[in-house]
Parts: sequence; C-alpha cells; structure tokens
Amino acid sequence: MFKSIRYVLNENFSNLYRIFCIAKYELLADMRDSKFGIFWNFASPAIQVFTYWLIFGVAWNKKPIGDIEYLPWLVVGYAAWWFVQPCIQNGCSAVFSKTNVITKMKFPVSVLPATICAKEFFNHGCMLLIAFVTLAIHGFFPNIYWFGLLYYALCAFAFVEAVSLILSVLTMLWRDIRKLITSLMRMLMYFSPVIWECHFGNHVPYHELLNKIMKLNPVYYIVNGYRDSIFYNKTFLDHPAQTLYFWAVVIILFVIGCALMYKFKRKFIDMIYQEVYMVKSIYDSSANAVEMRNVSKIYKLKKKDGKKSENERFFALKDITLNIPKGDVVGILGTNGSGKSTLSVILSGISDIDGGEMEINGEQALISINTGLNNQLTGLENINVKGALLGLTKKRIREITDGVIEFAELGDFLYQPVKKYSSGMKARLGFSISLALNPDIFIVDEALSVGDKGFAQKCLNRMKKLRDEEDKTILFISHSLPQVRDFCKSGIWIEGGKLVETGDIDTICDHYAAYVDKLNKLSDKEKKAMLEEKFKERLIIDEKTSLLDKLFHKL
Repeated sequence: MFKSIRYVLNENFSNLYRIFCIAKYELLADMRDSKFGIFWNFASPAIQVFTYWLIFGVAWNKKPIGDIEYLPWLVVGYAAWWFVQPCIQNGCSAVFSKTNVITKMKFPVSVLPATICAKEFFNHGCMLLIAFVTLAIHGFFPNIYWFGLLYYALCAFAFVEAVSLILSVLTMLWRDIRKLITSLMRMLMYFSPVIWECHFGNHVPYHELLNKIMKLNPVYYIVNGYRDSIFYNKTFLDHPAQTLYFWAVVIILFVIGCALMYKFKRKFIDMIYQEVYMVKSIYDSSANAVEMRNVSKIYKLKKKDGKKSENERFFALKDITLNIPKGDVVGILGTNGSGKSTLSVILSGISDIDGGEMEINGEQALISINTGLNNQLTGLENINVKGALLGLTKKRIREITDGVIEFAELGDFLYQPVKKYSSGMKARLGFSISLALNPDIFIVDEALSVGDKGFAQKCLNRMKKLRDEEDKTILFISHSLPQVRDFCKSGIWIEGGKLVETGDIDTICDHYAAYVDKLNKLSDKEKKAMLEEKFKERLIIDEKTSLLDKLFHKL
C-alpha cells in the first residue's frame, strides 16, 4: 500500500512542470478550437447559472436562503460544482484519451488525472470571477474569512484528484464507466447543495436520517464550505466532525486510486492493443545494450462482435532470444504483422513481456514523430508541449528550441497552427523535437517513412552522427531496404512473431528480399493460404473452463 502511494506522489511531484505545461497548452488548444476563445470559459457557466436562477429563482419563486438572496447563494455553490463536475467526468478519460501518447513513449501515467484537474482549475477561476462580480452587485465584499476559499479549493482538488485516479483506471478496464459516471454526475448535483439546500423539512418521513445521509456526500462539505467562507464568516474549525470525515474519505479514495494505478500502470498498453514491467533500465558494465531470452508477448483476440475471446490468444512475439551489443546499429526487418512494432514498444519499456527474460542496459526512447503534437497549437507551442510530454525540463526545452527550429526548417510556418501543416511538415517538427532526447538506446519505428527524401536524408545523417560520434545504440525499423543497408551495421529478421535470422546487415537484407520476392510471386489464393497457416501457428487456444474452475484457479 505505502509503495503505491509513494509511487504516485513521487511521480506527480517530480513532474509538476509537465502537469502544468500539458494543462496550459490543452486549455489553449481548446480556446483555439472556437472563434471566441476564452469568452466561452465565462459564458458557459454564466448561461447555466442564469438558467437555474430563471427556473428555480424566478419561475418557482425560490425564497432567500436565510438572509441570503437566491442568486448570490446559487452562484457561490455552482462555482464549487463547476470545478468538481468536469474534473470527475473528464477524469474518467484521463488515461484513455492519451492512448496515442502512452503507446508511443514512456510516460508517467499517474500524472494524467492531475493534468485534468489543473486544466479545470483555470475554468474554476473564471467561474469564481463571475461569482465575485455577482456578490459585489449584491453588496458582498471580501473579508478575512474569504481566504477560507483557498482551503476549500484545496479540498475540492484533493477530492477530485483521488476520484479521478480511481475512475481513470476503471475506465481502462471497463469503457462503460464513462457513460455511467456521466449519468451519476447529473444525479449527484441534485443530491448536493448546489441549487437547493439539500435539507429535508419536518414534513418528510425520516427527514433526520435523510439529512444525515446527505451530509455523507463529500461534495456537501465542499459546497457548503464555499458558502461558509463568503456568507457566514465560518471556517472549517466550526465543523470539526465533518472536516475529519471529509479528509478520511479523501485519504481512503486516494489510497484506492494509488493501489489501482500502481497495479495496472504497466497493463494499459496491453488493454489498448487488445489483449508484465520486467525491463531493467539501469546502465551497467554489460557489453550488451539488450539481452532477450525466450521472450514472448501475447494478446487476446477479439471476436467478430468486438468482444474479447476468453479462450483464444495470439503470440505477437514467441521465444525471441537475441543480444544487441552497445553501440550497434541494428535494422529490424519483417513483413506487416510480423511483430516489429510489438518488439519496439517492448524494447522502449512501454509494454511488458509475458514470458522469458529481458534486460535493457541503458535509458531507451522510442522516436515517434507525430505523437504529442496538438493540431490547434502552433509549431513553436508544440515544441513546449511535446518537450514536456517527453519529460524535458523548462530549462532544457529553452535550450533545444533554437536547434529544433533550425533542424525542422519550417520557416514562417513555425508560427502557424499544426493543423495547416502537411504530413511531411509534421514529420519534420516531430522528428526534430524527438532528436533532442539523449538516451543510450534510440528506437526508430518507421519514423522516416513520412516526409520528403531530402529531409529523410538529413535525419539519417543526424542519426549517423549519433552512431559514429556518440556511440549510441540504434534500433532501426523500416521497410526501406536501401535505408537499412546504408545506415545499419547488423540486422534482425522477424517473421510470424518468431526470430528468423540475425547477422550482417547485407546478408539479412539479401535473405529478406529473396523471401519477399518469393511471397510476391504467389497467387492471391496461395498467399492467403500461407498467411492463414502462419496465423494458426501463432494461436493459443485454451480449453473452455467453467466459472467455478476459474475461481478455483485464481484462489
């Protein structure tokens, strides 16, 4: 338990700049996505508050709450809800919405719920400005007790962070969680003192029990805390029992969230690829950068209806044994579906192995050109975003920016939104940023297949410099045999998830080219029959077992 808590806290606090940067630029991208930008950050909550006031305050003639008129009372309560509701609802998809990132780079997944909360905190600030203006109009002005808002904002942040940690993992396990939470959040608003006092009168049966149940809702504490600070000159010390209960709930939720995140963090990639972290990334004195012994990777197959099969699995890789010396440049060849990309995500530490042993001696990085680029942001802004996603510090991003700009050769397009770029221009920008990394092992998976030949050659020349002058280990996955022959020293040929051959690059390329030529000479019927036979060889068909047998096996 303490290991999981320490893991999540350490990952979040050591990545504060990354959280801030991602939240900042995602917010900016959302604003760029509409014509009026930041206007909607104020207009959206204002319209909703006006709607509730019109229905409950005017049409239903809602009376003042004590000595407080309904509109200012409503605005303050809704300010708290405007932060809680989107954090929880969007927190469900915190991990799922970043599948393009976590499948292409080593990324601290547990920070994603915090990025959602940080982003929504800005919208919360916009709603508070609306509340302050409304309060001023109704004669409420700041005093010392208003500083209590800082405490209750912290309470709200801690609560939604804990809940988002849990829901972001559960959504990866069961996609329906998102729809369930959307429905529950609508219900939760009416069980919280947002638009009504959440207090049952004496005429309601069991009203005392119902009122106690209502106070068990953590949102009750947050919303009423906002109002206590502004209207009633109270602090959290005036409600010691509720305060202790609230923080007890938050701590329990956070512990559960940490445990879930720690348990499933290395399985997210397998969930995305349809279906464990054994990779060591400690640089030592070994002569090999990569050592693999009987490594296998298994995915679960999907049925025709899209559901996962319980008794059919598939060898993406099977019994791979190889050693890659430090400083070697290795070309990895194979036809489509042979397992090259699976090998790349395993070698980069993004996904785990399901069998065998593997050791990585050195820090590794998968070069993915388009991952992390936001179409609504300019090229210059994307340097900051992708740099943060890659884990670079603010200082390091400033240091590399000029070099990235020079290498990408985008000219004035650097200041244009990336959505206006061609695929080749995106490749220039993405590859230029990725080259700013300085790992011991570069893994390049089809990164040079997009873009003009001139820039591809420029990238190859840059990588040759890494090869010759900095003695980096480079794993180069490509279908371009001329590029592989020109750049690599040795080769690995994978076919049908199995290792076919390793050795000198020219020999491997000759044998692979002969195999492809032979494959292309086959008729469509013969080719289909051969592929089906290879597919059957990779299948794992388990015997169907009863629910009782499964339970006994787990126990």
